[in-house]
Amino acid sequence: METTGHGGRPHRGCLLGLAYSAVWAEWSTGRAPRLVELPDCPSLSEDGADGCALYEDHDGLHTWQGRDC
Repeated sequence: METTGHGGRPHRGCLLGLAYSAVWAEWSTGRAPRLVELPDCPSLSEDGADGCALYEDHDGLHTWQGRDC
């Protein structure tokens, strides 16, 4: 779940993993939550052993780079 460093952008929390995408809850201050389907981040670690657990075009580090999500 992403909860920091948004610069006014929505927060997101993964609810359901699908093949090649996931359903995320997305919310912002003063707005009702909504569900969005986002494609998986295609990034792999250098050895190809780990993939990123976030969505395509996310901000910040990939989960395999040590980000705690």
